[in-house]
Amino acid sequence: MSFGDTIYASGFPGKLMFDVMGWFGDGNTHRTTRYSSVDPAVIASQLTLIKAAGGSGVRFTWQGPSYTFIHQAAMEWANQCAAKQMLFALLINPQVASQPGWERDPGFLEMCNSPAYIPERWLCDFSTGIDYSQVTLPAGFSVLRNQVGFGWINAQNPATGTNATALAQLQATNKQPAMKWPFLSLSFFNGGFPLGAGVRDNNLEVWNKANPYRIIEAEAGNMFHDCLAAAPGAPYVGMAWNDADEALVTVEAFMSAFAGLRLGK
Repeated sequence: MSFGDTIYASGFPGKLMFDVMGWFGDGNTHRTTRYSSVDPAVIASQLTLIKAAGGSGVRFTWQGPSYTFIHQAAMEWANQCAAKQMLFALLINPQVASQPGWERDPGFLEMCNSPAYIPERWLCDFSTGIDYSQVTLPAGFSVLRNQVGFGWINAQNPATGTNATALAQLQATNKQPAMKWPFLSLSFFNGGFPLGAGVRDNNLEVWNKANPYRIIEAEAGNMFHDCLAAAPGAPYVGMAWNDADEALVTVEAFMSAFAGLRLGK
């Protein structure tokens, strides 16, 4: 059984796509250096695992051509997806908004023209604030907006929300008539469990310095199944592959462990 089997058995007719971060080995101290996200052999191994998990392809979080490491990783993922006859798409992160002319970058255009790119030609915009009326996108491309055209989990501050709040928000987002790419999660996270003095909190250091977000338990897998209240006509459903910075349980970690596959050194 795989994640894909579980989703298809639920009656969801679309394809499972995994959300991939390509910043590992980029030199930032809070990220692993055990493998490099630009290594073709590593990417090929990850895609093998993704296929084994029932995934049809990946949506890569892209930060624009100025972030050269991640940009290189994105292009290599597109190449490897094409080689394995898997699907590829881009999620446009807020960093792109500060890079004029990003839509004319040769690497970006190369990825958009990849035979692996999803046939719907969607760019997923993660709250960038970009005015797309001022951007000439490649022919046939259009934009899906975060929490409208595609879904993503919302972190919960314990002062304003709980795990139940996160689940209710995600279910409501996934059910929207305009939803094309609902999101699934194995667990949710909030700030209800601060760490003790002197214990490093990765998410507190990297993202929110006032409210530490903690993963909380997944209710024996029920959390995943509860998320499957997806828009019935959506062609894709998304799930985090290696997004540890968002404090989501990552599929990559235990898939590689179960397969006995060391992805890096």
